[in-house]
Amino acid sequence: MKKLSLVARQRLTLSLCAMAYAIIYTGRQNLSIASPLMQADGITDSAGIGIMGSAFFFVYAIGRLLNGYIGDRVNARVMLMVGMGAAGIANLVVGFMPPLPAMIVLWGVNGFFQSMLWGPALKTVVVAYEGSPEKSKALMTMSTGVGLGSLFAVVVATLSAQAGAGAVFFIPAGLILFFGAMLIFLPPDGLRQTEEAKADVWAQFRVILRDPKLWRTLFPAAAHGVVKDNLILWVPTLFMTQYGLDLNNAAYFVFIMPLANFIGRLLFPVAFRIFRSNQGVTAAVSFALCVVSLAPFLLLTPPAWVSALLLAVVAIATSWINAVYLSIYSADYAKEGCVSTVAGVMDAATYTGSAIGSAAFGALILVAGYNAMIAIWIALCVVSIPLMLWKSKKA
Repeated sequence: MKKLSLVARQRLTLSLCAMAYAIIYTGRQNLSIASPLMQADGITDSAGIGIMGSAFFFVYAIGRLLNGYIGDRVNARVMLMVGMGAAGIANLVVGFMPPLPAMIVLWGVNGFFQSMLWGPALKTVVVAYEGSPEKSKALMTMSTGVGLGSLFAVVVATLSAQAGAGAVFFIPAGLILFFGAMLIFLPPDGLRQTEEAKADVWAQFRVILRDPKLWRTLFPAAAHGVVKDNLILWVPTLFMTQYGLDLNNAAYFVFIMPLANFIGRLLFPVAFRIFRSNQGVTAAVSFALCVVSLAPFLLLTPPAWVSALLLAVVAIATSWINAVYLSIYSADYAKEGCVSTVAGVMDAATYTGSAIGSAAFGALILVAGYNAMIAIWIALCVVSIPLMLWKSKKA
């Protein structure tokens, strides 16, 4: 590694961190593709799938708080490799389809170890590009990697589904374990601990907790988590139930969601510039796009292709919100040495919303159908808009 130039080391760091985080999505979003197969095989019903999703999101949220803080203070390479390795093993065991209680526990374990990844990965890239004019582009690449991972995850899961529900977990497990091992090649530049991260812990938390912008952002972060992750979780069964499609035909429509997410990540730099790098306005406009796109579902049942397009706009909008909260906002705390910690707080809020929604919607869908879920999504977005516009300021 010593023979590589600084630019080469930076690019290698960015490539490995972005690729690792993209690959981890194959072991997260695979549940949405596996769920119709698991229900068809009598392994569980929508309520059971909802509990599995909720277990992941709740544990992930708690883990992000803990691991976000730890990620600013330990060797990122070790933390990333442990997280990838354990998440891969959890997916592998779930693939054997143990009893539902065991799968719930294992999916929660998967959530905890996946919570070890984003904060250290983001911090590693931020430190590696410290003082570089390419830093903003590197952050955008990390954000785009999330969209690419979501897209790749659905492709892998859909192809794996042809071999049965177990394969939807086995194949991602192999990919995660392989790419986790590749992290041994992370250059040391971004792994060093900043002096700010060694400072008094409580002093840093006081800086974070006294930031009014953070408090205003927590509810919208949770609200976008409710929409973003439950959109991915329930879209396959929504299309199969509402339009009488089988998994193969539904997959064509489901594929549009991660594709839209990826497109959203690519378009985010343009959108952010259009809104003059204003984090609040960018998020507020994105929430408004969600409301406009979801409202037609309450009035009628659109044709399948129209539903797919409307939900694709929602996926694009939530990808913009996610990029604001998890990349741009968190990177603002580099000087305080709290990038991973703040990313952990924001992720915890996001996935707390995801967890509450997943548990509630699994039961709600059985009783009131998908429109009740969509009505709640709209209400959360409407409340979030003024919170993001209130005293919003440029990043």
